[in-house]
Formats: sequence, structure tokens, C-alpha cells
Amino acid sequence: MRKHSALLGLTLAIAVTTTMPRAWAADPSSFEVMGLRLGMSASEAEAAGEENGFDIVRRDPAPSFKQAVAQRRGQRINGNTYTGVNKIRLVRGDARVEAFFTPTPDGPRLYQVAANVFETDNDVDLGKEIIARYGEPDERGQREWLWGDTGVFYARAEPYLEFQPTPVSATRPHPVGRLILADPALQKRSQEAIADEAIQGSK
Repeated sequence: MRKHSALLGLTLAIAVTTTMPRAWAADPSSFEVMGLRLGMSASEAEAAGEENGFDIVRRDPAPSFKQAVAQRRGQRINGNTYTGVNKIRLVRGDARVEAFFTPTPDGPRLYQVAANVFETDNDVDLGKEIIARYGEPDERGQREWLWGDTGVFYARAEPYLEFQPTPVSATRPHPVGRLILADPALQKRSQEAIADEAIQGSK
């Protein structure tokens, strides 16, 4: 079986924000994980995954923006008619990825990537390779390293990258590392736009 570097496709341009004051050094909104970038459309994410050697094994539907607005107004929408995307699963020999989307007027947009890494080349230290690509984390603990928003996970409001060097998993084989790239602000803006549109339409 062909081996990939565990971070193949994790190409990034680390952006040190100079124009806006931030509480952290790097801006994870510019990062890529397995070729996936925050804000991608579903088709862009699938194309990027295939370019990086992944198979698209599942696409879970979700309400589109218009359907979500209708639901917010109390309309019942049959799940069989959903035209949006909730999640796409991608599989490669060395990794499993779940890409999560939120509805926007321009279509589903990627707001979170969760990647379990199962293999690395024998001479690759996954933690060292991540630091080489992303720089030193803003916060480094035993269970997780964080770039960007370093708040507790349920209170994070800005883009962040989380690396778990010893992830807990009930499945086998156990991953040797887990990466989570997310933009809670994008998801929040989506929900606010749905709520605003629902109110406007009801007037």
C-alpha cells in the first residue's frame, strides 16, 4: 500500500495577523487540513479530497438555506427533499476525514474538518511535522495543542486548529493523531442569517 506523509495536503500559508489585533499569533482560517479549507463549498471540498487521494464514501443531506429558513418559520420539510449538505466523509489509507457544512445563501459552506490520522511514514514525528507546518501552537497541553481560539471547546467563537497527539478512540485501529479545523463564527453567522431571513419573511 502506498504510504502518504500523514499531513499530505495540509499545505498552508500561516497568516500572522498584523492589521487586526488578536489574542493569538496565527490565523487558522488560512490553514488547510488534508487539502480542505474553511469556507469551501461541498463540491470544492470533494474535489480537493479527491486531489489528495481520498475516496468520497458518504454525503449526508441537510436543509438548504431556503429550507432552513422555511423550517424556522414553522414549515415542515421532508428530509428526502433536502438539497443541502450536512457532512461529507472522506477515506484514504492513512486517514479518515469528516467535513461538516452549514447552510448559507451561497450554498453549504465548510465550517469544520475532523481528521483522524492512522499512519505516518516510519521516520515522521507527527507532532514535529505539524509544528513545522503551522508553527508553535498558541497553547500546548498534554491532550491538545491549539492554534487560534484557545478557549474551552464549547465557548470558542473564532477559527481554531486543534491537534490531539493521543486521541481517545473506541475504534480500531487507533488513530495516532487527530486534527480539528473549525470556524465557529461561520456557523454562527449562518444561523443568524437564517433567523433574520425567517423574521423578514414573516413580516
